[in-house]
Amino acid sequence: MKILKNLSHKLFYRISIRTKIVVVILGMAAFFGAAILAFISYKINRTLVDEALNKTVILADGLSVRAAEPLRASDVNGLQFVLGEAISQPDVLYVFVRDSRGEVLVSSFETGAFPSQLQAANTLAPGAPFGTEELTIPFRGAVHEVIDVASPVARGTLGTVHVGLNISLLKKKINNLLTTIMAVGIVFLGILSVVTLLFAYRIVSPVRDLMKVAEALGRGELTKTAKIVTGDELGQLGETLNQTIQRLQGLHVLRHLFGPRGACDDRRHVGVHETPGQPKLGQRTPQLSGDGPELLHLLYPRLALVLVQEALEPLVALVVEPALRGPGRALGVLPGQEAACQGGPDGGTQAEFAVDIDGSAM
Repeated sequence: MKILKNLSHKLFYRISIRTKIVVVILGMAAFFGAAILAFISYKINRTLVDEALNKTVILADGLSVRAAEPLRASDVNGLQFVLGEAISQPDVLYVFVRDSRGEVLVSSFETGAFPSQLQAANTLAPGAPFGTEELTIPFRGAVHEVIDVASPVARGTLGTVHVGLNISLLKKKINNLLTTIMAVGIVFLGILSVVTLLFAYRIVSPVRDLMKVAEALGRGELTKTAKIVTGDELGQLGETLNQTIQRLQGLHVLRHLFGPRGACDDRRHVGVHETPGQPKLGQRTPQLSGDGPELLHLLYPRLALVLVQEALEPLVALVVEPALRGPGRALGVLPGQEAACQGGPDGGTQAEFAVDIDGSAM
């Protein structure tokens, strides 16, 4: 069992999902189709054979009634005429008549071609209404399966009439019918294969899109997003992946805005000061040291405030700053910080936004 499990694992490990879907659906269709075909074959065989046997029994009973008078008169020509009408039936292979002593009086076989298998076959017990026996006999260069039906003449006192039902011919007809059914089934199986391929492609296509987005995310690319085309589990997975990418994009922006930088760079800054005990911009607090979604949740309000402040900077620079700027002082630089704007001992700058860590503007 373990060997089969390992073998199946190796066989299906590298097979694509689309191939697995097609193989499973077609395999199930072929299996159930074969099972249904076997059941149909069994039912058709039994039904047709039983119906043909019943017709042959009726035919033999009719012949026994019509052969009674020629047997009483020892009219061989009359018996031949009766047999000629019966042998014209398509399912009848042979007909012959025995007398009460078991001797063959007339038969549909050619002279000297009477099969030895029929010499003592299907002997009726006294009082039996009819008898059947399955035989295999050679006839005209071929071997045939037959059911010999014996019907007594005058309750067996005058002899018996034997009619051979050609089972080989019936089986050939049944096989032709089953072949037609199988051909139609194969055609529909081919149509099912095409439909299954299209169905599998429709299922696997969103998965491949998700794989491409996940691979891009693994390379650090945050520009690709998943296309949501369905509302099923794959669609929900795509929405979750897109939300993750959006949060990572926000984290990237936050790192850019709150990363270490100087206060007197190429940006204009509005009223900055330092609150005692407040961390400076560019420094991480113990509560905000994570890189996960909880960091984004805590810093989103601050990001919104910073973006509003950045949007107002041009207006402040054009209208407010010229009116409030004093000699030797720039807007937003408090007394004692002018030296810091020109660079401290370490060559850096330490001015911060007028935004405290709780998200309020100063």
